[in-house]
Amino acid sequence: MQPDQAAIRASERSLELWQDLAEAYGEIELALVSGRPEAVTIKCLTTRIMTLERELLGLLGPIAAWRSDPSAGEELTGLWASTDQIIADLSKRHPALVRAAVVARDGVGEELLRVGERRRTAAAYGRGSRRSALASRVV
Repeated sequence: MQPDQAAIRASERSLELWQDLAEAYGEIELALVSGRPEAVTIKCLTTRIMTLERELLGLLGPIAAWRSDPSAGEELTGLWASTDQIIADLSKRHPALVRAAVVARDGVGEELLRVGERRRTAAAYGRGSRRSALASRVV
């Protein structure tokens, strides 16, 4: 039986999107491993992931219907097997990636608290020195 061209195109696109997702998660992983990633980098990657996931969402229903057909050909089942492998790999890596992100977030949060404390200290010092200068003029 000749596979439905729409099923092949959708399955190929789905595979491409999953590969792009795996790549984006890999970039996040590298950024986290290399130290504290810049927020802008993580935001760009997160936006990219959300865009990919939105496009994937539109393909999931039709692909699930095609996958339920036992007469699907080798080309389709091959595409689906490749996609399933990427999904399985991401599933295994995801918990470690989430843990690394939490650690990085906590480290960035601690640094932000330290910066905030330094700014408050500097601001308080600045206010005090102005009062002293004004008081010396009055005397």
